[in-house]
Amino acid sequence: MKEATQAATKLQTQYLEKQQVSLNELKMDQQQTAVLVETAKNSLDELKKSRKDSTQALQTILPLLEEGGTLAPAEETRTVIAELQEEYKQCGKLITVRTAQEVIKMLKEKLTFVGGDLIESKSRIRELEADCIKDKQSLKESVQTLLISSQQIAEASLLLRKQQEESLQALVCAADAEGQLSVAQKQITDLLGCLETDRKKLESLQAIEQQNMDLISQLRGKQLEAATLEHKFSSLDQTLLNAREFTQEQKCKIQVLQNTIEFQEQKIRDKEDEEEDLNTTLEKLRISESQANLNAEQLRSERDGIAQRFGTLEHEISVARIRIESFNERLGQADTRFQLLQERFDEQSLTLRITKEANGDLDVSLNDLKDQLKEVQDSNSAVIGKYQVDSAVACEKIASLTEQLECRRVEYQLRLDSDKHLLDQCQLELVVVQEKNIALVDQLGALKIEFQSQRDSNKEAQADLRIQLAQQSLDKQETIGLMKEKVASTERMLDDSKNVEEELRVQLSLRDSEPTVPLAMHQSTVDAQEALIKEQEAKISDLTRRATTIASRHKKGQLVIYTGLVSFHIEPEATFVQSLIKKTQALHEEKLVTKDNELCRITNINKQLESKIETMQVEMARLLIIQVSERRTKSIMDVNTLMPKSSPLSDAPSQNIEVDEISTDLKRPAPSNGAAALAPRNSATLTTRPPKNAGASTSRRTFATMEEDSEDDIVDDNLEPPKLGKRDRNAVEEAPRTRQVRNYTVAYCLLLTEVVDEET
Repeated sequence: MKEATQAATKLQTQYLEKQQVSLNELKMDQQQTAVLVETAKNSLDELKKSRKDSTQALQTILPLLEEGGTLAPAEETRTVIAELQEEYKQCGKLITVRTAQEVIKMLKEKLTFVGGDLIESKSRIRELEADCIKDKQSLKESVQTLLISSQQIAEASLLLRKQQEESLQALVCAADAEGQLSVAQKQITDLLGCLETDRKKLESLQAIEQQNMDLISQLRGKQLEAATLEHKFSSLDQTLLNAREFTQEQKCKIQVLQNTIEFQEQKIRDKEDEEEDLNTTLEKLRISESQANLNAEQLRSERDGIAQRFGTLEHEISVARIRIESFNERLGQADTRFQLLQERFDEQSLTLRITKEANGDLDVSLNDLKDQLKEVQDSNSAVIGKYQVDSAVACEKIASLTEQLECRRVEYQLRLDSDKHLLDQCQLELVVVQEKNIALVDQLGALKIEFQSQRDSNKEAQADLRIQLAQQSLDKQETIGLMKEKVASTERMLDDSKNVEEELRVQLSLRDSEPTVPLAMHQSTVDAQEALIKEQEAKISDLTRRATTIASRHKKGQLVIYTGLVSFHIEPEATFVQSLIKKTQALHEEKLVTKDNELCRITNINKQLESKIETMQVEMARLLIIQVSERRTKSIMDVNTLMPKSSPLSDAPSQNIEVDEISTDLKRPAPSNGAAALAPRNSATLTTRPPKNAGASTSRRTFATMEEDSEDDIVDDNLEPPKLGKRDRNAVEEAPRTRQVRNYTVAYCLLLTEVVDEET
């Protein structure tokens, strides 16, 4: 009742305040309307004055207006003209001819003056018309303002009447409210006595409720602190795990970087070794170039010596031919003498009886002649055989020398071309190798700089990681100590809250045992509070149980969506675990992506370095192959050792032995270790070059054909001489010498073909 009366009194006071506010507003409106009325009255006087002025102005203008309301200046001009004409007539009668001009001038001046007056009058008329139009508009506006002001006055009077009625009603209501207030005050005095007794009872209950609320708030705060502590413990565990994983990853990265650094250092060492090998090969190429120049000079000197020997042999052949011709002439003379003597001997057989004495002399002379002929034939046959053998040997020498000259010219030309080509290639390769060496030096410098920067960055990262780990360990220890202290304080607070709860329960039990029975409302609130306390305890125990069994339930898939206390909301378990899993997966994926990027970068660098190494190996193999080929060509150039120093007839056996030894010793040389090691690796990259004398190899004869040709040549050279009487031939004795020459030529051809095969 007291509250109801208080509410009614509040409503009445509010209503009265509103009425007072409305009355004040009405008074303000009334004052404003009075001001408006006074201004309207003043404006009416001014309007009356303006109306009078306008009527007077209109009365002055009316005689100038026509029926349609327009001005009529034409009539005035006509009257003026008529007056002027009358004056002219009167003047015409009085004025003589002499004064006519003066009159005309006077009239002209008067006309100009009248014209000016007309213009001024027209301008004044226009001004008056404009003033009239303005006066009409001002009259219309004043009439409209008067109408509006009259309407506003009527509305203001209506509002004043309404305000008077409302004020009367408010006064009536206020009188009623005063009567109700007096009644209400009596009721309030009665209720206050009841309320004082109730207040004393409520104060005790409110104290108990306040204690219960404080305990509940403390419990909720403890629960929140426990939840936050658990969350912090889990986050700390997670951070510890993440820190351990991060340290492991950093250790792995450091190990990988150390391995890459060692690998790069090894590659740099390999590059330096390759650079040294290239420098050595360049020096060898320069040496081989100088040796090639020396060999070319030797070949030129050999060519000059062979040309001199060829000239001496041609001279000897010409001398031998002259001697053979002289011996042939002598043989022809001896044959003619022998025929004559034979004829004479046949003729003298008829006269034997007559010339017996002369026969003895003739027999003696014939015997002498026969002996002389035999001696001459023997000497001639020996000389002829000797010169035939000499001529055959000389022809064979000339043929072999010409062939050797042609072969050597071709070989020399090919070698010159190949040397020029090799020199050009070597120069180009030297330029390329120098450029590549410069590029490799730059790359080595860049790699060293990168390696140094990586090493410095790794050292800095290691130092930062160590500092961070130390700081994290210190922070974790501090946080763990703080968390332990907070847990101990929370446990103490929980113990205190439990003690307070027990005390409150004891007090409640004592109050229940008292004879005074509390009100039903307070009993219901106490029951509700106890039920809330039990629910909170049950929820706390449930939450602790769920927190301890969340891992096993997650493995079994038994996570349940769970809402927390009334005052706050805990995240569901399943969503919380999923969010943790997603976060960890995202972190692992980011780490994997970074690792993959680093691996890709390292693999790209390795591929680039491997490609560079392969190109350098290819170039090294090519240079080694060129060097090996140059070494082989050097063995071909030393042909002086294969040439005989004496005649083939005198030293034929020794020459055969030497040729056999040279052919057995000049075997195919084994490839060098560098070429053997690099040949299989670069088998796919190196292109096989065609042989330099490919065209010559197609026209090369076989050994059998060469032997047949040599035999044919020897047989053709050793044909039987024409029979000049009875004489013996020494062809059988000369067969070993021709066989020796043939063996020498075959062995020399075999050796040349073997050397050419080695070169190809």
